[in-house]
Amino acid sequence: MDAPTERTGCRTEPRAEPGTATRTATRTDPRRAPRLDARRLAARRLAAPRLAARRLALAGMLAAVGTLSAHLIWFPAGVARAFPVQHAINVVAAVLLGPWPAAAIALVIGILRNALGLGTPLAFPGGMIGALLAGWAYRRFRTRGAAIAGEVAGTGILGALAAVPVAHLVMGQAAGVLAFVPGFLVSTVAGSILAWIVLQALDRRTASARPKPDP
Repeated sequence: MDAPTERTGCRTEPRAEPGTATRTATRTDPRRAPRLDARRLAARRLAAPRLAARRLALAGMLAAVGTLSAHLIWFPAGVARAFPVQHAINVVAAVLLGPWPAAAIALVIGILRNALGLGTPLAFPGGMIGALLAGWAYRRFRTRGAAIAGEVAGTGILGALAAVPVAHLVMGQAAGVLAFVPGFLVSTVAGSILAWIVLQALDRRTASARPKPDP
């Protein structure tokens, strides 16, 4: 049904329905915008400490798992020892926390493993480079496949190459340029598969925890 009109000179204009102007003015009233922005800003400020605490707790848990599992889950891989849980943690931390927290977690795990006699200095190039590259790749492409590719390239290639001077200068062991590549690749691929399984399980748990809409 057409709205009633009223004549203004030679032009016919539609007459506004009662209350329409009031609703439109209320909906677009610019005086309410600062109040809404202030409320949103206050909510974000209140949520920021909780989020930071959760991220810190998750980082501590991942570091603890990586340290405690070092003497439980490992296997020989060429001239090195493979710790697949370390590389799984690299991918999980890269996806959930980002590149720099993932690298920091790998650094803490390396320090604790060496302090407890559960690792060697090769843990630093073998863990930190892959974690950092995995986090960067996930941030850039937003896919888990990119994070896994970053971890495999960072650990299996770059980390293995960086381990050669570390072994020579710190450990006093001479090694060829590609000596650590096979072992590091086996370790990082195994850990990446484990990380994929863990992330898939987290996705299913998150989906089941969401409230289902009413039929």
